[in-house]
Amino acid sequence: MNESYLKIALGICIMAVLALVFVNYVDLSKDNYEPPYGNEELTSLTEFNVAYDETNTYAKGTAFVMQGKDSLRMRIVADVVVGEDDPGGVSFNFTPDLKVTKVLCSFNDDVSEKYVSIFYYVSTSVKYNTIVEVAREHPILLPNGVGNGTVILDVQLNGHTALKDIDSLYFTVAVGGKGNTVGIVHEEIPIPLL
Repeated sequence: MNESYLKIALGICIMAVLALVFVNYVDLSKDNYEPPYGNEELTSLTEFNVAYDETNTYAKGTAFVMQGKDSLRMRIVADVVVGEDDPGGVSFNFTPDLKVTKVLCSFNDDVSEKYVSIFYYVSTSVKYNTIVEVAREHPILLPNGVGNGTVILDVQLNGHTALKDIDSLYFTVAVGGKGNTVGIVHEEIPIPLL
């Protein structure tokens, strides 16, 4: 009888040890999280600072470029300031080779769509077929936005463009306005290709 209790006690001890080993080495709540690596796919940076001094309107930022063998993605992060009596605001203009996939904008701490508008043109014969505007005055659509904010744009090659067929890529940042004229100061921002 003592021998059977000893076998049961030994079996319970072995199971307890195995359970402890299992709990300590296998985390059931793990969701296969792998910590990120900084700048893992980053291939280049392009900084820009486009300003219209007359109204103190500007866009200053960085384009983070991630290029693979057959792909190119960018994240553009910009601080924007729109001065008083400036109906032009700030615009980011993209050629048909590029596709804007996400726009995040906070202007004057407002995260609604009040100060941002996005225009898409179907034609590929236009110079810019995607335009993202921040605090640019449009009658009825957008108020003139005096103030400041942050814009984050995710951009990639469109599905019809092969990286091997491209000699150069760029986007344009335009700022400022006076009367009916907008985008008084504009600059083409080149995207470095490997």
